[in-house]
Amino acid sequence: MPEPDFSDARVPIHLRQYVVEQDYDRYDEVDQAVWRFILLHTYGQLRDHAHPAYADGFGQAGMRVDRIPRVSEMDRALSRFGWGAVCVDGFIPPRAFQELQAQRILPIAAEIRRSNHLAYTPAPDIVHEAAGHAPIVADPQYAGYLQRIGEVGSRAFSLPQDVAVQEAVRALSVAKERVAPGSDALSRAEATLAEAIAGAGEVSEAAQVARLHWWTVEYGLVGAMDAPRLYGAGLLSSLGEGHACLRGGAEHRPLSLACVETAFDITRPQPQLFVVPSLGELVAHVNALAERLAQRIGGRVALSRALQSEQLATLRLDGGLDVMGTVVELPQQDAPPAWVRLAGRRAIADAREVLVGPIAPEDRPGVDVLPVLPLGPLADGRPVSALTHAEIARAFSPSGAGLRYASGVQLSGRLQRQLAVNGRPRTVELVGARVERDGRVLLSAAHGAGAPAAHALPLGGALRQVVAGATLGAFHPEQPRSGLRAPAIRPAGPHAALDALYSRGHRHAREREALLALRRGVAAYPSDWLLRWNLLESLLSLGVEGREVDALANELRALEVSYAHREPIAMGLRSLGLDAA
Repeated sequence: MPEPDFSDARVPIHLRQYVVEQDYDRYDEVDQAVWRFILLHTYGQLRDHAHPAYADGFGQAGMRVDRIPRVSEMDRALSRFGWGAVCVDGFIPPRAFQELQAQRILPIAAEIRRSNHLAYTPAPDIVHEAAGHAPIVADPQYAGYLQRIGEVGSRAFSLPQDVAVQEAVRALSVAKERVAPGSDALSRAEATLAEAIAGAGEVSEAAQVARLHWWTVEYGLVGAMDAPRLYGAGLLSSLGEGHACLRGGAEHRPLSLACVETAFDITRPQPQLFVVPSLGELVAHVNALAERLAQRIGGRVALSRALQSEQLATLRLDGGLDVMGTVVELPQQDAPPAWVRLAGRRAIADAREVLVGPIAPEDRPGVDVLPVLPLGPLADGRPVSALTHAEIARAFSPSGAGLRYASGVQLSGRLQRQLAVNGRPRTVELVGARVERDGRVLLSAAHGAGAPAAHALPLGGALRQVVAGATLGAFHPEQPRSGLRAPAIRPAGPHAALDALYSRGHRHAREREALLALRRGVAAYPSDWLLRWNLLESLLSLGVEGREVDALANELRALEVSYAHREPIAMGLRSLGLDAA
């Protein structure tokens, strides 16, 4: 049975739908051999070229070279650094990934790449997520940056076209992992991605953060320009790029915020990499990027980006109140806008709890958040948050005129009740709410079946900040765990027989005669180079020489040529002190 993940209780309720159980028994001996080969040649060889935290943190993160890690063990190990790990099923939405990082939780994909994609896989797998990301979390500067970029990214606005690009990338990554090169399915996936990128147009805030994340966390170099060290997870988990970048396989550029102007392709090796002098300088770059985003700019620009995104946003008002909803309309000329129209699921909250809502239009009638929200100070120049209980009661009494804002917006209605927190007015509930400006009626509350009994007005008017998403997890309905287990079950049939050979090789790795007997079974799999390499490594470790060892080495050299040197066979031969083809 899968082992429960220790961090589940810390995963926000709306993200638990992405959590899966790591069913460790589903990893077979081929999977274990894949992990071991990659780690022998990445951790074993790249650690001398990586940031020192990599070598120091590998074991501290709960990993070993000789077996795939259990995510629950990693979680307990990372807790010493104030972090955790949780198992997810491959690609999850970028915002969900970033929210988990902001909570100091590493999402670990449970799948593992296939044996014919050892050098590099575009699909998320446990080699990349665990062996690439986790070791350097032991470094507090890197860990702080990882959390900070998660915070900024989870509050950055995307654009509708981003979703099309993300889905196309996911489909192409899966196709490259599962189908043969040159197949129609792969060609279609490549064409779909090219079309999505061509139609993307403007680079969204979320895409800019994703690019900074890619050129640092995924493919970053650190140190001197002429002799940098690796710290990016994509490099530390890739047999191909990890070694190639040390041999001049990619152009090295100094890291600056200009890197967000450089797109990346997750399915191909990167032509350039960016070098930061020290991990301690990373936070300055993400903070500089944040200064460009709606979350720091505020005002009309921020609201316009929220409008363009067509996604949930949080409007942070004076007085410490947040209003959550989807921005669907702004006045065309105002700067700053005098009002904003919100749709969909809406709520009012303070820093600790949701005060009103969220109630979607299809829910039962009740108190809903005012869909047209007046912004700015009152006509007398005071902030709305300064109103007293008595002033509110007078304004919305039968003889009162409601509230008039400096912008000319007029709000009226019949007071149903006031909500106070610690004696301070926080929201006002109005029946028959009406919002108008310069003769235009912006809202005239409807009555009858399906209409809310009242609308709630937050007692805050000046817009302080606009961020993507909800600032409180309680805004979202609780989502159950997916119930999925990962990795996927391997198909029965020929693979089971092959796995049995790998298993025999693992069990009898120190028995000369058993290994020589296994040699005869290898012939049934003429294209499987990893099984041959494992067998050759075991025989050489026992001091075996002669015809069988030479034959295995020659078969590997022939396979290296037949695979057009795309597989890391030469690397494996050299690690055994043998010449490649």
